Amino acid sequence: MILTRKFVIADLMRNHPSRPISFPEWERFRTQEKNQAARRVNPKHAERTNRIATKRCKPFAERGIILDNLPPHSIVPRIIEQQQWSHFIRVHPLYDEELVKEFYANMNPPVYNERYTVVVRGRTVRISPEDICAYHQTPRRPELGISYGLSPHQAFTENLSPMIAGSLRRTAQEGWVRGTREILKSDLHTDLAFLMLFVKSSLKPSSHNTTADPQVAQVLFSLQQGLPLDVGLIIWMELLDAGISLDGVLPFPCMITHFCQQAGIQVGPLTPPKKNFDRTHYDQQIQAAINLDRKREEERRDHERSQYIRELGGEADYSEGEYEDPDFTIPDDQDYDEYQHTGDTPPWARHMMQTMNQGFQSLNAQISDLADRMDRAGIPEVPREEQRRRRVRGRGTGGASTSHG
Repeated sequence: MILTRKFVIADLMRNHPSRPISFPEWERFRTQEKNQAARRVNPKHAERTNRIATKRCKPFAERGIILDNLPPHSIVPRIIEQQQWSHFIRVHPLYDEELVKEFYANMNPPVYNERYTVVVRGRTVRISPEDICAYHQTPRRPELGISYGLSPHQAFTENLSPMIAGSLRRTAQEGWVRGTREILKSDLHTDLAFLMLFVKSSLKPSSHNTTADPQVAQVLFSLQQGLPLDVGLIIWMELLDAGISLDGVLPFPCMITHFCQQAGIQVGPLTPPKKNFDRTHYDQQIQAAINLDRKREEERRDHERSQYIRELGGEADYSEGEYEDPDFTIPDDQDYDEYQHTGDTPPWARHMMQTMNQGFQSLNAQISDLADRMDRAGIPEVPREEQRRRRVRGRGTGGASTSHG
């Protein structure tokens, strides 16, 4: 059979790989191709391994929460019960550091984003949002999407962030503390500051835990208001972001070690995670808040004192005990008469009184020091009546006295 030009072109276009084809045979081929890609080792394995070694990337282990001995007024147990996190906050197992580094070196982010698989030592390790929820025994909530149950991140930052930041802060002041759109941990409510330690280690890992960025603030607001969170999706997104960036932190090593063991991979030396968060960490958040409030109160008082001094005496700050003016001269009688009728104290008089006060303070300090040394040496104090008799006796016998030198 002879094919015309029209049918040949149509047949070529039908099988051209750059054109979306809806034929069943092409869909089967694409599925097989994806499965083969998911079973292949990442071609950039050596480059990623070198990057992990160059940036000294280390596993950032998960940490749980110990609810025992928390204060009775704490809302942390209620939040854990609402979110069904009783197993999520458990004591995490050990992890293999070298295996975790190899997992991230072998991760091919596009393949993992589509197939949830990573090839490690010839084994296929699958970690999907459903697998993560099953591992932590938390409910899967796919209807929430990437917004975690709230508005998308852009709308959150533009519209809801000032109100939410005010709800999280102890002072209930709306807006962010810094210009970088962050909230200080010591500004948060004590329970939220305590929960942020757990969030930044096991949900949205970060080695910098002194501030809460908008995404962490969104999670804390959801916990505060009792809104549901999809733990599987959040952790899966964080795992993918860490595999793309490789910026020094390799999160979720305990979970990765668990799934590698399930895939039949032999683990090596195990490293225990750090201590779980308990009452000691809770009390540290309270103390940090007290220190911050004390510091701000001192700054406020210093500012009011400086402002009061500027209103009274100009730019010079006389509270420091020094007055340095190279042009200082005692005014003549005419200038002094001008101050007599106004009632204002001239600068030279203030300086003179301050110098006299400093002299009296120094003299009093010396007298107090002398009295303390006499007490330590055991020298009894001479009564005033005896002092008067000695002075009279000295004048009568021609001896030295206080009045005649």
